[in-house]
Amino acid sequence: DKGTRTFNGDFQLFLDEIKNNKPNNKPKTQIIVFLKNNKLEKEAYTLNIGKDIVIEASTEQGAFYALQTFKQLAFADQLYKTDITDSPAQNWRGNMIDVARHFRSIDYLKRHIKLMAYYKMNKLHLHLSDDQGFRIEIKAYPKLTSISGKTSVYNDPAGFYTQAQMKELVKFASTYHIDIIPEIDMPAHTRAITHAYPEFACDEDETTSYSGTRVLKTKLCLQKMDSVQPFLSQVFNEISQVFDSKYVHIGADEVLLKKGFESQETAQLTSLYQNLITQLNKQGKTVIAWEEILNFDLQGDYIAQVWNNKTSVIQQAKTKQVPVILSVCQHAYFD
Repeated sequence: DKGTRTFNGDFQLFLDEIKNNKPNNKPKTQIIVFLKNNKLEKEAYTLNIGKDIVIEASTEQGAFYALQTFKQLAFADQLYKTDITDSPAQNWRGNMIDVARHFRSIDYLKRHIKLMAYYKMNKLHLHLSDDQGFRIEIKAYPKLTSISGKTSVYNDPAGFYTQAQMKELVKFASTYHIDIIPEIDMPAHTRAITHAYPEFACDEDETTSYSGTRVLKTKLCLQKMDSVQPFLSQVFNEISQVFDSKYVHIGADEVLLKKGFESQETAQLTSLYQNLITQLNKQGKTVIAWEEILNFDLQGDYIAQVWNNKTSVIQQAKTKQVPVILSVCQHAYFD
């Protein structure tokens, strides 16, 4: 319940991000005392800076966030006598990196995770597939990465992550109290899939590689559900085994229905989404999908991620009693 640790010199454990900026600022020996306070919420903490530094928290996560505040104060030369009581206003503090269009290395992602932790963010949403590339190894379908791991927007650097690499990154992120949420976008935003496996496209659809930025009209062929459904089931089964997050993102945005077949394709989409929700729920996962998922009558544990700024979408979610993640693009998207 109580522990003390003494730090000398440059506070290597907690000040590694700033020591190079302040090479001559060597703190004096100081004691940091950790006290367990079960009255505090999971992510809450108190930080008292006096003769010594006293941190109270009910969890390691709360203590970790207290240390981030301590680092920020040290960086700004604000280590004066002070009392701080802090807890998050939102329990979901996330951001997304689109590695499908612009691939990023594992080292890049690790640096990003460290920066997220510094600002007490806790959810990293990895957009792993889109029209322009497919970034995660699926052992049952190796061409997803051997072919579509080599494509990207405007021939920018491409690549993919092995399952072993991603498992290691998930473990790394957990030490910073960050949950990595994988997204495999489907049934639209799937040119990288049909480029690698044309049999999942409708016969009349284009399957060449794509390096532009506009949203394509093509999608996984809903008239081939007998093959498309088992394919997606296997993909998400492997994804669930790689990522230990409670959440799996299935995309489901910007699906353009075929003219004259709207009713038929809506029924096919309902079946597709329901099957994935049921499958992932059985594996202990909560499904996340973009806001268009609210247009379907579905059962099970799922969340709508809202990217539009329409009050009607929020009302739709409220009526269906579906939880919402707000990521409104007019405010939060970076180019």
